Amino acid sequence: MKRPVLITALALVASVAAGGPAAAQAPPPEPGTSPGATQPPPPQQRVVISGVPSKCVRSNFVVHISVQPPEPVTGTRGASSIRVTLDVRRVLRVTPQVSFGVRIPARRLRPGRHRIGVSVTSRVGNLEELRGAKRFRRCR
Repeated sequence: MKRPVLITALALVASVAAGGPAAAQAPPPEPGTSPGATQPPPPQQRVVISGVPSKCVRSNFVVHISVQPPEPVTGTRGASSIRVTLDVRRVLRVTPQVSFGVRIPARRLRPGRHRIGVSVTSRVGNLEELRGAKRFRRCR
């Protein structure tokens, strides 16, 4: 008696594979999309640091920092804080704004290489969810 059960199970699998009446009904595609297309992933957030000189500097300068896109895809409505540091230790600014400028006191720095770092903390409390860094040189 086990043999007919096996044949019936194979017939059911063949019917489903062929798209027969036993096949599972897939939900209809959303309007404006093709049936086999998948949704593209949402744009990733990134930290943009601009205005850092490429050559050796002696005077102070302003760096512009922005988080793009301004609203994260998680729906948390922006960052709770954006921290800007100089040479990892000195905190230059902490702000919830997504686009701002920071003055870099290059005159007070020693000659050599220096690093501007940016870390973003989300509203849900994920520390340093995004990071960015740029380097510059201070002349003698």
